[in-house]
Formats: sequence, C-alpha cells, structure tokens
Amino acid sequence: MSPLLKKGFKNKQLLKKSSLAIFAIAMLLFVIPSAYSIDNSKVRYYSVIEVTETSLNLALTSLENQDFDSTKNFIEFGSTHFSKNLEKLRNVDASLTDEVHISLLDLQTRQLTPENLSTVSSEITRIVEIFEAIPEDEEYNPNVTVALLIIVDEQYAIFESEGSEFSYQIAVGFMERANQIFYSGTDYNERQKVELQSFFNDMFEMVKNKDPYASIASTNIWVQRDLLGTDVVGTIGTDSSSFYIVIKELYAELMIELDNGDYKKAEQLGIEAYLENFEYLEPEIEVADAELLYQLEWDMREELRTMIKNYEDPDVIKSFLVDSIIPRLDTAEAKVADLRASGVVIAEVFANKETKPMGFCI
Repeated sequence: MSPLLKKGFKNKQLLKKSSLAIFAIAMLLFVIPSAYSIDNSKVRYYSVIEVTETSLNLALTSLENQDFDSTKNFIEFGSTHFSKNLEKLRNVDASLTDEVHISLLDLQTRQLTPENLSTVSSEITRIVEIFEAIPEDEEYNPNVTVALLIIVDEQYAIFESEGSEFSYQIAVGFMERANQIFYSGTDYNERQKVELQSFFNDMFEMVKNKDPYASIASTNIWVQRDLLGTDVVGTIGTDSSSFYIVIKELYAELMIELDNGDYKKAEQLGIEAYLENFEYLEPEIEVADAELLYQLEWDMREELRTMIKNYEDPDVIKSFLVDSIIPRLDTAEAKVADLRASGVVIAEVFANKETKPMGFCI
C-alpha cells in the first residue's frame, strides 16, 4: 500500500519493494497520530507497554515449557525495548516507568533453572500485572496493533535473511497478539471491517506458513494503513486511468501464471492488483456508484483469491476475470468519467463525508 511507491505502476524489483515496505512501515506511527489529533506521547506509551508486556507473556510461555534460552531472549527483547523509551515513558507516568525499569533490570540478572522456575515466573507475572492495571483506552488500539505489526515485519525480515528461529518466534507471537487486539475492540464500519479481517487473517496465515517476506511486508503495510484509517484521498481528482491499465496488466499476467500452473504467483498478482492499485480507485468509485464498488471489492478481494487458493480450473478463473471483474472495472471507470464530465468535483464530494475511513470522526 505504500504511499512511497510510484502510484499505479508495478514494481518488479523485489529488493526495492521490500525496502520501500520497511520504510513505509517505519513512517506510519509518526504520520497517523497527528492526522487524528491523537496524543503522540500516549501512542508511544501504550505501544511500548504492549510490546514489553507481549514479550513477557511470551517469556512466561517459554518458561512453562522450560525453554530457558527463549525465555531469556524474550525478557531481554522486552526489556531493551522498554529501556530505549524511558524518557518518553516517564513523561506520561514516571513512577510506573521507574518501577518497571528496575524490575526488568533485576529480572535479567536472574538465573533460569528448574529450581527457580516458580520464582522467575512470579516476578514476570508481577510485572505483567502492573501493565494490566493501566486503564485501557480503545482509541489507541489501532496504533498499538500497528506497533506490534511493525515488529512482526522487522523480525520476520531477520528470520528470512538470517534464519533466526527466535526472530520467527517473535513474529508469530506478536502477530497472535495483534490479532487478539484487533478482534477485541476496534471501531470500524462494516465494509472496512470485512476488508481488514480478510487481509489480517491472510497475513496471519502467511506468517505461520513461513511465506516469503516480500509478500508479507506488502500485505502488512496495507493492513496498517487500514487499521490507522489512512486514506488515498490525495489521488482523487488526478488522472486515474493508469490504475485501471495496471490492474488489467496484472490480471493478464495472472492468467499467464495460471496457465503455467503457478497459483502462488497468480495469487500475489491478484493481491497486488487490489492493494497497490484498486485501493486508490475506491474513493472515486464510491462517489460514482457505491454498490458497484462493493461488488468489485468482494469479487477482487474474496472471490478471485478464494478461487486461486482452491486451485480451481484456470479457465474458470480466467472466465471470472474476463466476464465479471474486468467489465465491472470498465463500467466503474466510465461512471467516474461521466461524473467528472458533468461537472462534479469528486474530491469535494468525498471531502464532505461526515467521517474519516475506519469510523474515526473528523
């Protein structure tokens, strides 16, 4: 989804795409809070607390399994993350910050043996309970979830490049926690919720299945964008024809890969068509014909990908593209063009909507 990618044009260089993905993810936490007037200090506070608490909970699980190496690594990971943010944390709650910091330092000095398992477990639990006593604020759930997903991205990249099994454990553990927070309490409208669930669940499966990093990173960025309610309104009013062209080119490549029997590549091309191109068209299509937008979203995001995942006959999938999706794209493009020709300024219509995407009020 990266806004840093050149809009509407395919990026065939895998390394370049991955680098842009990492940079875009790193920027998200700093761009979004100001967009919604969310307190930046609170964003950092809740995010660091969650990252540290998640690390300690993973340490507890490892300790119960008497995996002392992983326990030690999880404690160190959480403690390091916490200590790097001490000054910012103290600005929000100095007393809690200092108490936890001292406790984490002490925890790192403990020897991990079967004999003191109970003692260490009790100390980890005590620190976790300090975090759990902090009043929850669901307003920050999207930002906290994104903080976890950023770590998923960073650690999965390390896992793929260096083969670090511990980094993979972090990626899976933090992905699971992000999943829990997402489903526990987030305020999204129904359409966005369905889209988020679809790609969020897919990303979870990709991590568990150890899919290539590039595929996960691309999906990760788009999930973060939707979680935080970022938008592509800036593209409204510009020439959108290139997006339609690229989508059709990607679908042409997709059909070739189906004939080659490479369903995995076909699925990636379908995701690229939707996430890196169609998402930029959604605002203007919604103004022109909201029902058509919903039909296209469902066909491109769910039906097509389900057919590919189920390894359906290539001719059946190609027929669905040629006879259903592509004609509807043509219809959408024509309706938007007619709207503009009639003098309607789509950017103004969209700007007058009462809420921002994802249910956040202006």
